[in-house]
Amino acid sequence: MMLENRRVIEIFSGQLMVTAERDLVISTILGSCVAVCLFDRAKGIAGMNHFVLPMDLRSGQRKESEEAWQSGNYGLPSLEQMLAELTKLGTISAHLEAKIFGGARVIETYYTDISQANVDFAESYLEKKGIPIVSRDVGGTQGRKIFFDLRDYEVYVRSLSGVRQQVFKA
Repeated sequence: MMLENRRVIEIFSGQLMVTAERDLVISTILGSCVAVCLFDRAKGIAGMNHFVLPMDLRSGQRKESEEAWQSGNYGLPSLEQMLAELTKLGTISAHLEAKIFGGARVIETYYTDISQANVDFAESYLEKKGIPIVSRDVGGTQGRKIFFDLRDYEVYVRSLSGVRQQVFKA
């Protein structure tokens, strides 16, 4: 992967980026969170999000404010916002392809497997929207740093353990 002379935009949990600029790399670090990379090859537009939870898991308790819900920390509003922004740039969901990353079980918990819930949500959402998942690197116990290269839509994955590096071609 050649990052020299390339602008790398780092996104963090609860954020997303959508662009028609091809000479960029979008990057993020994932543990149990999930990033979905969406792209339309014909239009040359793409985006990536980074969500923390599939939904508000505190059912029966007072919900967070509407502003907190819309922040992108949850899968549904994050993916909906990313699709809306991609649509504004000229795509339709039928032309999109997806790649999913993250969902590592980096913290052992006895209550619920947040990491798997994040992956399940992303896969279910994309299936309902008819967006094919062309590659994925999910699960495991190690975090990842990913680099989404908008020149060719390849995603480079570096394990945070430093042991594994993989390329997910478009």
